[in-house]
Amino acid sequence: MVKRHHSNLMANTKYNSIDMFIEFYNEYRHYINTYDADFNDFFERYQPRFRPNEVCSGMAIELLNRIAYEVPDVQYHSYLTTCAVNIQEDAYKSLNGWTGRLPREFIHDHVAGFIRISIQNRLGFVILDPGFAVQYPIVIMEDGQYPHWPVSLGWGRNSRGQKFEFQLLGRDNSYILANTFLPNSSIPDEAFLYAVGSPYCSFLETTTKPNQLRLFKCMVSRNANGAPTAAVYVNLEASDGKPLVFKVALYGGSKRSFSVPLSQPNQMNQTQNADFNTVAEYLGVTRDELLKKMMSLHTIASDTNFMAASQSMLADLDPPPSSPSNQGSPGGLDKAREYDRQVPAKKKNSSFFKSLLSMFICGRSSCTRD
Repeated sequence: MVKRHHSNLMANTKYNSIDMFIEFYNEYRHYINTYDADFNDFFERYQPRFRPNEVCSGMAIELLNRIAYEVPDVQYHSYLTTCAVNIQEDAYKSLNGWTGRLPREFIHDHVAGFIRISIQNRLGFVILDPGFAVQYPIVIMEDGQYPHWPVSLGWGRNSRGQKFEFQLLGRDNSYILANTFLPNSSIPDEAFLYAVGSPYCSFLETTTKPNQLRLFKCMVSRNANGAPTAAVYVNLEASDGKPLVFKVALYGGSKRSFSVPLSQPNQMNQTQNADFNTVAEYLGVTRDELLKKMMSLHTIASDTNFMAASQSMLADLDPPPSSPSNQGSPGGLDKAREYDRQVPAKKKNSSFFKSLLSMFICGRSSCTRD
């Protein structure tokens, strides 16, 4: 059952960080045109809207909601978890001294969902991460015994796919570390740290809001396994004076890609035009709508005051890995973390989890481990 909902969500939603970024910029322009204010003032007061099914948090919530609709009791045992992205090994060596929340030097880049499970008094987690396009729901038992299933493919960080290997860490097993490996490689590529020791309630303030400052944006459609079928990628970070471009990509049997100047989104040959139309169809928008989004991104990138101020703010929020803490907390990050600390954990129900896990295993019975 869980696998079925997971696959349906992957196939029928589009990862989309572009629309929220455009909305963020439009609200910024409205604010500074209405008030005598600067970017810092705007960002401190900015309250992002929840946009379901578009980015990692909305997808995780939607997946948990779909499961809870079929099994209502799941709402009492499921949570959101925050995740630090691409961390360094020395950053998590002292996890045994932590208590299930990300320390201040970690940035809350990502959001996933998890369900706490108990089987014959054996505790574990079901990790649900549609944002990273992890192919299967992950089962991690604290004792490492059946139905422990800590390995899956994922495509959220690399279109070629990455092998995810999960393990429990920390005091009371309140963290989960995921190491990833690129195809045909035994060397870890990236590492992600999930904090599962307490519910993550402040995702809009602590993850969604800071992520609007990041300059890599995309729209991606995926199949039921999470593999991308079509995408548009844009990196608005200037590089050595080179013109900004957006990358159009088709995957599957007709895999090909090309780049187009962001300032001239119509500059495509006949074959590229046909591929662009196909990508737009996969993404659930018209050609004109997709071109309009690209033109909006060019307008944003051309606003030098916005770009400089937003990247200065991002530098304040993203201290170096060796830094003991975040340098300041505009936007109320400390208040949001304090709210998370006040949310109590929910009690477990063994019989409920046995039935939930039974449905989960049945839903994945035809799958094979990578």
